[in-house]
Amino acid sequence: MDGINSTKGPIVMFLDILECQQKKLVKKRVGQEHDFNICIGLYQGSSTLFLERYHPSEQDDNMLAMAEDDVDLPKELLKMVDEDASGEEDKDSILGGIQNLQNQLEQLKEKASTTMTEMKTKAEEKCFSVM
Repeated sequence: MDGINSTKGPIVMFLDILECQQKKLVKKRVGQEHDFNICIGLYQGSSTLFLERYHPSEQDDNMLAMAEDDVDLPKELLKMVDEDASGEEDKDSILGGIQNLQNQLEQLKEKASTTMTEMKTKAEEKCFSVM
């Protein structure tokens, strides 16, 4: 009987430790879920506030449409816009030039390949005519 009582003690201790660990895990998980829910709530609240504050309304759109022609841009801003437009034109012209060069290169390749085939056929004709 003494052997049975001695084995009962460690098993009970193990079960108690296991139960304590499970309770700690449950508490930790509940705390994490609580913190996560708070973060989600803060995110949703801030995103709603942001949308309310910065989302354009129909009234804003109407005012912009009415004032579209009446807006005077500063000279500096007009210069910047013109510089950007000329820069884009330069890019377009450079790209057009590159594409033109590529087309010319393709044409030269075709001419060179046809010339080479013509030269080969003429050389073969001469070689066979000599023999």
